[in-house]
Amino acid sequence: MPWDRRGYYYRPYKRRRRASSRYFGRGPQAELAAAEDALRRADREARKDACRAADHEWQSAMKPLAELSRTSDALLRATLNSTGFHQYMRGAWRRRNHACENDFETT
Repeated sequence: MPWDRRGYYYRPYKRRRRASSRYFGRGPQAELAAAEDALRRADREARKDACRAADHEWQSAMKPLAELSRTSDALLRATLNSTGFHQYMRGAWRRRNHACENDFETT
């Protein structure tokens, strides 16, 4: 934490990807810096909460669309399979090759 066990306030920061800290001491300047940091943390947490709420709202709005997509995909897959198509390597749909069936009657 920024307050050390002796009561001195340090503000941690990164500079050129290295962690460092700025010393503020014990006085009113340290109290002001601590209050500023607390406000920044509270603001950042409020923005995170708002983002989480918006994400949750988006996910709940998209749930019926995802269900519709899964259902229509299953219906399409069943229709294509029943009409003689197969999906090659999870890619394009192809008509099955019925080479082993004799289309001509031999007498």
